[in-house]
Amino acid sequence: MYMSQPAVSFQIKALEEDLSVVLFKRGEKKMVLTDAGQLLYKEAKQILQHYQKMRVGLDDLKGLKTGQLTVGASSIPGEYVLPHLIGDFFKAYPGVKINLRIGDNRQIAQLVTSREIDVGFTGAPAEGNEINCFPWLKDELQLIVPLSHRWAGQEYVEAADLVNENFIFRERGSGTRQAIEEILSAKIPVEQIPKWLELGSSRAVVTAVETGLGVSIVSRYVAKEAVEIGRVKMVPVADLELCRNFYQLQHKQSDAGFVMKTFIDHINDDCLCDKFGLNKR
Repeated sequence: MYMSQPAVSFQIKALEEDLSVVLFKRGEKKMVLTDAGQLLYKEAKQILQHYQKMRVGLDDLKGLKTGQLTVGASSIPGEYVLPHLIGDFFKAYPGVKINLRIGDNRQIAQLVTSREIDVGFTGAPAEGNEINCFPWLKDELQLIVPLSHRWAGQEYVEAADLVNENFIFRERGSGTRQAIEEILSAKIPVEQIPKWLELGSSRAVVTAVETGLGVSIVSRYVAKEAVEIGRVKMVPVADLELCRNFYQLQHKQSDAGFVMKTFIDHINDDCLCDKFGLNKR
């Protein structure tokens, strides 16, 4: 929020004095809400939702000359796909401000549920009574190996070959990790694959493969640059269909105004997807 800690403390103190209540129980290491704080928090969220609804209506009247949208995404769609689409949208509607928040799949689903973001994009489906989740784009996954690896000169390998390799995984909870394990489980027991390393980002996985630490399966969006400039080698897996979906999440009671509808229509446009090499589901 671009506010210092003392400034936040001052605002809290001023609010407590104005309302003549104590909002927080302050301890040595943490603060928790009092009953008054819980009540205010619940009502404040309602006020912000009404404010956002009002902003949506005003944006409709302005014809997209101004407006704002908060988008959330997990790492692959958020770092490799959406920046291109948001940039193209901004060229068409320069008055609209878009804030992109990156988190893991669980965090993005929670932000949609709490209505802290307008729309979310994840690498795995989300569950919840308050969320509408549906496939958005198709993502191709690729087996990558170091240039010095014996597979680098082969036309293909088979899934069973992976049990003899040091495999580099994303961390648990990652959409890529979940998709890979589901795909591999159709051919081999996933627990038989040596989990040589677990890393917290796809970029780190590619770098680890490049330095010869093992092999991995990553999104083609992540592998593209390293493959093109010859830092790693992509090897097809003959008996696996290495693909998954990216998903779009919206709150079931979302007040989707003109800005939101125009943004969704824009990023789903076939011509735009072709422009950036994106595969519709």
